[in-house]
Amino acid sequence: METKQVKYTERFFQDLADDSYRSAFKILGIVFDITRPESVIDFGCGTGSWLKAAHELGASRVAGVDGPWVTKGQLVDGSIALITSDMSLASTPAVSAGAFDLAISLECGEHLPASRADWLVDNMCDASSKVLFGSAIPGQGGTDHINEQWPSYWAEKFRARGYLPLDLVRPNVCFDQSIPTWYRNNPLMYIHEDEHAQVRNTALSSKTHSLTITDFVIPQLFDDPGLRQSMRIASHIPGKLARSLLWRWKIRRWSM
Repeated sequence: METKQVKYTERFFQDLADDSYRSAFKILGIVFDITRPESVIDFGCGTGSWLKAAHELGASRVAGVDGPWVTKGQLVDGSIALITSDMSLASTPAVSAGAFDLAISLECGEHLPASRADWLVDNMCDASSKVLFGSAIPGQGGTDHINEQWPSYWAEKFRARGYLPLDLVRPNVCFDQSIPTWYRNNPLMYIHEDEHAQVRNTALSSKTHSLTITDFVIPQLFDDPGLRQSMRIASHIPGKLARSLLWRWKIRRWSM
Protein backbone atom coordinates (compact mmCIF):
# COMPACT_ATOMS: atom_id res chain seq x y z
CA MET A 1 0.00 0.00 0.00
CA GLU A 2 1.34 3.42 -0.91
CA THR A 3 2.04 5.75 2.01
CA LYS A 4 0.56 9.22 1.83
CA GLN A 5 3.20 11.93 1.52
CA VAL A 6 2.45 14.76 3.93
CA LYS A 7 3.92 18.23 3.51
CA TYR A 8 3.93 20.21 6.74
CA THR A 9 3.81 23.95 6.14
CA GLU A 10 5.62 26.88 7.75
CA ARG A 11 2.33 27.87 9.41
CA PHE A 12 1.92 24.37 10.86
CA PHE A 13 5.35 24.55 12.50
CA GLN A 14 4.90 28.14 13.66
CA ASP A 15 1.62 27.32 15.39
CA LEU A 16 3.34 24.42 17.14
CA ALA A 17 6.42 26.42 18.10
CA ASP A 18 4.46 29.15 19.87
CA ASP A 19 3.05 26.70 22.43
CA SER A 20 5.80 24.08 22.32
CA TYR A 21 8.72 26.07 23.69
CA ARG A 22 6.87 27.39 26.75
CA SER A 23 5.50 23.92 27.47
CA ALA A 24 8.83 22.22 26.80
CA PHE A 25 10.73 24.40 29.24
CA LYS A 26 8.30 23.58 32.05
CA ILE A 27 7.90 19.88 31.28
CA LEU A 28 11.55 19.17 30.55
CA GLY A 29 12.47 21.14 33.65
CA ILE A 30 10.72 18.44 35.70
CA VAL A 31 12.40 15.62 33.76
CA PHE A 32 15.83 17.25 33.99
CA ASP A 33 15.49 17.71 37.76
CA ILE A 34 15.18 13.95 38.13
CA THR A 35 17.28 12.47 35.30
CA ARG A 36 19.96 15.13 34.55
CA PRO A 37 20.49 14.22 30.86
CA GLU A 38 23.48 15.64 29.02
CA SER A 39 22.27 14.53 25.59
CA VAL A 40 18.73 14.52 24.16
CA ILE A 41 17.20 13.34 20.90
CA ASP A 42 13.70 14.29 19.73
CA PHE A 43 11.78 12.08 17.29
CA GLY A 44 9.48 14.35 15.31
CA CYS A 45 11.38 17.46 16.35
CA GLY A 46 9.76 19.96 13.95
CA THR A 47 11.68 23.22 14.20
CA GLY A 48 13.29 22.14 17.47
CA SER A 49 11.40 23.95 20.24
CA TRP A 50 11.77 21.06 22.67
CA LEU A 51 15.45 20.68 21.86
CA LYS A 52 16.02 24.39 22.35
CA ALA A 53 14.51 24.06 25.81
CA ALA A 54 16.64 20.97 26.50
CA HIS A 55 19.78 22.85 25.49
CA GLU A 56 18.92 25.80 27.71
CA LEU A 57 18.21 23.44 30.62
CA GLY A 58 21.72 22.01 30.38
CA ALA A 59 21.93 19.35 27.66
CA SER A 60 25.22 19.84 25.82
CA ARG A 61 24.25 17.69 22.83
CA VAL A 62 20.83 17.80 21.17
CA ALA A 63 19.62 16.11 17.99
CA GLY A 64 16.31 15.91 16.18
CA VAL A 65 14.77 13.46 13.73
CA ASP A 66 12.21 14.64 11.19
CA GLY A 67 11.34 14.41 7.51
CA PRO A 68 12.77 16.31 4.54
CA TRP A 69 10.15 19.04 5.03
CA VAL A 70 12.28 20.32 7.94
CA THR A 71 15.50 22.10 6.97
CA LYS A 72 18.47 23.16 9.06
CA GLY A 73 17.57 26.79 8.43
CA GLN A 74 14.17 26.32 10.11
CA LEU A 75 15.62 25.13 13.41
CA VAL A 76 15.24 27.55 16.31
CA ASP A 77 18.59 26.61 17.87
CA GLY A 78 21.80 26.34 15.87
CA SER A 79 23.19 23.66 18.19
CA ILE A 80 20.61 21.09 17.05
CA ALA A 81 21.95 18.27 14.88
CA LEU A 82 19.25 17.49 12.32
CA ILE A 83 18.79 13.87 11.23
CA THR A 84 16.61 13.76 8.12
CA SER A 85 14.41 10.68 8.06
CA ASP A 86 10.83 10.26 6.89
CA MET A 87 9.62 8.18 9.80
CA SER A 88 6.59 6.99 7.85
CA LEU A 89 8.93 5.20 5.44
CA ALA A 90 12.36 4.67 7.04
CA SER A 91 13.49 1.08 7.54
CA THR A 92 16.89 1.65 9.16
CA PRO A 93 17.61 2.90 12.70
CA ALA A 94 17.78 6.67 13.00
CA VAL A 95 20.66 6.63 15.52
CA SER A 96 23.12 4.18 17.03
CA ALA A 97 22.12 2.26 20.14
CA GLY A 98 22.45 4.00 23.49
CA ALA A 99 23.65 7.23 21.95
CA PHE A 100 21.59 9.58 24.16
CA ASP A 101 20.72 10.06 27.82
CA LEU A 102 17.12 10.93 26.99
CA ALA A 103 14.87 10.30 23.98
CA ILE A 104 11.69 12.33 23.60
CA SER A 105 8.73 12.34 21.24
CA LEU A 106 5.75 14.59 21.91
CA GLU A 107 2.66 14.63 19.72
CA CYS A 108 4.37 12.80 16.86
CA GLY A 109 3.17 9.19 17.06
CA GLU A 110 -0.36 10.07 15.93
CA HIS A 111 1.01 11.39 12.63
CA LEU A 112 2.46 7.99 11.68
CA PRO A 113 0.45 5.03 10.40
CA ALA A 114 -0.12 2.21 12.89
CA SER A 115 2.29 0.08 10.88
CA ARG A 116 5.10 2.46 11.90
CA ALA A 117 4.37 2.52 15.64
CA ASP A 118 6.77 -0.31 16.43
CA TRP A 119 9.53 1.32 14.39
CA LEU A 120 9.12 4.52 16.38
CA VAL A 121 9.20 2.76 19.76
CA ASP A 122 12.15 0.60 18.67
CA ASN A 123 14.15 3.66 17.71
CA MET A 124 13.42 5.55 20.92
CA CYS A 125 14.36 2.53 23.02
CA ASP A 126 17.51 1.97 20.98
CA ALA A 127 18.50 5.60 21.43
CA SER A 128 18.17 5.76 25.22
CA SER A 129 17.24 3.92 28.40
CA LYS A 130 14.98 6.86 29.32
CA VAL A 131 12.12 8.02 27.11
CA LEU A 132 9.60 10.85 27.43
CA PHE A 133 6.69 10.01 25.15
CA GLY A 134 3.26 11.48 24.58
CA SER A 135 0.89 10.99 21.65
CA ALA A 136 -2.64 12.15 20.83
CA ILE A 137 -5.50 10.23 22.41
CA PRO A 138 -8.70 9.19 20.57
CA GLY A 139 -10.86 12.17 19.71
CA GLN A 140 -8.14 14.73 20.31
CA GLY A 141 -8.06 15.79 16.66
CA GLY A 142 -5.41 17.71 14.76
CA THR A 143 -3.60 18.03 11.44
CA ASP A 144 -3.05 14.63 9.78
CA HIS A 145 -3.73 12.58 12.91
CA ILE A 146 -4.02 9.02 11.64
CA ASN A 147 -3.20 6.89 14.71
CA GLU A 148 -4.70 8.39 17.85
CA GLN A 149 -4.38 5.85 20.68
CA TRP A 150 -4.80 5.61 24.44
CA PRO A 151 -1.53 5.55 26.42
CA SER A 152 -2.04 1.84 27.16
CA TYR A 153 -1.48 1.10 23.45
CA TRP A 154 1.99 2.64 23.61
CA ALA A 155 2.71 1.33 27.12
CA GLU A 156 2.28 -2.25 25.90
CA LYS A 157 4.87 -1.66 23.20
CA PHE A 158 7.34 -0.17 25.65
CA ARG A 159 6.76 -2.98 28.16
CA ALA A 160 7.51 -5.55 25.46
CA ARG A 161 10.95 -3.94 25.19
CA GLY A 162 11.60 -3.86 28.92
CA TYR A 163 10.55 -0.24 29.55
CA LEU A 164 8.23 0.57 32.44
CA PRO A 165 6.03 3.67 32.73
CA LEU A 166 6.63 6.41 35.28
CA ASP A 167 4.00 9.15 35.62
CA LEU A 168 6.47 11.92 36.35
CA VAL A 169 5.11 14.78 34.23
CA ARG A 170 1.31 14.76 34.35
CA PRO A 171 0.79 15.10 38.12
CA ASN A 172 2.97 18.21 38.10
CA VAL A 173 1.45 20.04 35.13
CA CYS A 174 -2.18 18.88 34.99
CA PHE A 175 -3.54 22.14 36.42
CA ASP A 176 -1.14 24.52 34.66
CA GLN A 177 -3.42 26.46 32.31
CA SER A 178 -0.43 27.94 30.46
CA ILE A 179 0.34 24.51 28.99
CA PRO A 180 -1.90 23.12 26.21
CA THR A 181 -4.10 20.27 27.37
CA TRP A 182 -2.40 17.63 25.21
CA TYR A 183 0.97 18.33 26.82
CA ARG A 184 -0.65 18.11 30.26
CA ASN A 185 -2.58 14.92 29.52
CA ASN A 186 -0.43 12.72 27.31
CA PRO A 187 3.28 12.50 28.33
CA LEU A 188 4.64 9.54 30.28
CA MET A 189 8.21 8.60 31.07
CA TYR A 190 9.30 5.11 30.07
CA ILE A 191 12.42 3.85 31.85
CA HIS A 192 14.31 0.64 31.16
CA GLU A 193 13.61 -1.87 33.90
CA ASP A 194 17.28 -1.88 34.98
CA GLU A 195 17.04 1.82 35.88
CA HIS A 196 13.36 2.27 36.69
CA ALA A 197 13.61 1.80 40.48
CA GLN A 198 16.48 4.26 40.76
CA VAL A 199 14.68 6.98 38.79
CA ARG A 200 11.43 6.38 40.66
CA ASN A 201 13.15 6.59 44.04
CA THR A 202 14.84 9.83 43.01
CA ALA A 203 11.46 11.24 42.03
CA LEU A 204 9.82 10.06 45.26
CA SER A 205 12.53 11.72 47.34
CA SER A 206 12.02 15.02 45.52
CA LYS A 207 10.42 17.74 47.58
CA THR A 208 8.99 19.53 44.55
CA HIS A 209 7.61 16.84 42.21
CA SER A 210 4.67 14.47 42.71
CA LEU A 211 3.98 11.05 41.20
CA THR A 212 0.30 11.11 42.15
CA ILE A 213 -2.38 12.35 39.76
CA THR A 214 -5.93 13.02 40.96
CA ASP A 215 -8.20 14.04 38.07
CA PHE A 216 -8.37 11.52 35.23
CA VAL A 217 -10.92 9.80 32.98
CA ILE A 218 -10.82 6.10 32.11
CA PRO A 219 -11.15 5.36 28.37
CA GLN A 220 -14.42 3.45 28.78
CA LEU A 221 -16.11 6.48 30.34
CA PHE A 222 -14.77 8.76 27.63
CA ASP A 223 -15.86 6.41 24.83
CA ASP A 224 -19.35 5.56 26.13
CA PRO A 225 -21.79 8.49 25.69
CA GLY A 226 -24.53 6.57 27.47
CA LEU A 227 -22.43 6.14 30.59
CA ARG A 228 -21.36 9.79 30.49
CA GLN A 229 -25.01 10.88 30.32
CA SER A 230 -25.92 8.55 33.16
CA MET A 231 -23.15 10.00 35.30
CA ARG A 232 -24.29 13.55 34.55
CA ILE A 233 -27.84 12.70 35.65
CA ALA A 234 -26.58 10.85 38.72
CA SER A 235 -24.55 13.84 39.85
CA HIS A 236 -27.80 15.70 40.56
CA ILE A 237 -29.39 12.91 42.61
CA PRO A 238 -28.67 12.34 46.33
CA GLY A 239 -25.93 9.79 47.01
CA LYS A 240 -27.60 6.44 47.81
CA LEU A 241 -30.31 6.81 45.18
CA ALA A 242 -27.78 7.85 42.56
CA ARG A 243 -25.58 4.83 43.23
CA SER A 244 -28.60 2.53 43.14
CA LEU A 245 -29.80 3.88 39.80
CA LEU A 246 -26.34 3.75 38.29
CA TRP A 247 -25.75 0.14 39.31
CA ARG A 248 -29.17 -0.86 37.99
CA TRP A 249 -28.28 0.76 34.67
CA LYS A 250 -24.96 -1.10 34.58
CA ILE A 251 -26.55 -4.46 35.42
CA ARG A 252 -29.21 -3.97 32.74
CA ARG A 253 -26.52 -3.01 30.19
CA TRP A 254 -24.29 -5.99 31.02
CA SER A 255 -27.23 -8.40 30.68
CA MET A 256 -28.08 -7.22 27.17
